[in-house]
Amino acid sequence: MNLLAKWLALGGYLLLTTCQPVVSQSLTWQTQDNQHYSLSWNNLALTVDAHAGGRIISLRVQDEELLTDTAVHPIYYGSTLWLSPQHRWWPPPPAVDTAPYQVQSTANPLVLVSRSDPQLGLLIEKNFFADPTDSSLRITYSVVNQADTAQSVALWEVTRLRKDADVTFALDSATSRNQPFRKNGAWSVEAGRFHLRVAAEDTIVDKASYNARGWVQYTRGNRQLLKRFSNLGLVELPPRQNEVEVYIDDSAYVEVEQHSAYRRLAPRDTLRWTVYWYPR
Repeated sequence: MNLLAKWLALGGYLLLTTCQPVVSQSLTWQTQDNQHYSLSWNNLALTVDAHAGGRIISLRVQDEELLTDTAVHPIYYGSTLWLSPQHRWWPPPPAVDTAPYQVQSTANPLVLVSRSDPQLGLLIEKNFFADPTDSSLRITYSVVNQADTAQSVALWEVTRLRKDADVTFALDSATSRNQPFRKNGAWSVEAGRFHLRVAAEDTIVDKASYNARGWVQYTRGNRQLLKRFSNLGLVELPPRQNEVEVYIDDSAYVEVEQHSAYRRLAPRDTLRWTVYWYPR
């Protein structure tokens, strides 16, 4: 049984033994300030900041926080969405990454919509659906091309997690385009799997990117976050990017990132991309 299968089997066992089922329709995102929207289900708690680009600012598994906050870095914290490829959309447009989003629904799912950037002509929607049947979070990102001309774009989820952790994913050896770490030595590739150990004291700035197989797993102690997403072929990758990327910062966080397929959007066209989070 491979690592992913073992992980999913363990997750199913934990669900059967420790989690009480909750009817998803009864879940409602709560807010006290019309800015921070929180939801708790099973042994998980999530908070989204609608005024900070609709980013996830807290993910707690049995009261232990996995994401980093503004105390670690004032700008790069939590889990956000960027546009890809980086060389075209850098720095991240404020309308996408940091500006307030409008709240369209606080039922399950929570639905947030960005303002339309007059220069980019792009609008972002984020849809957060908590599924208590398998203790997962389904995030559907959408980008709408509201410009009068076609644009090519991909979506890019960037999640800042605490160090003293391990990152693992399987390589798509049939369609590989890899850029391994240049400086960091605490990584390996064995039997088609990438593994990285990020020590708490690591301050080296480095990045690796690989064409993976549609999943990446972060582990810190006995807490885990598995992400699942579309597995990309080489022709679908954004220029100069890869399916999964791992960035070690000199602050106390590591970024676990993945990209959607790269698409040419005609005027009024929409690109949708779903990422599944399985915190355990």
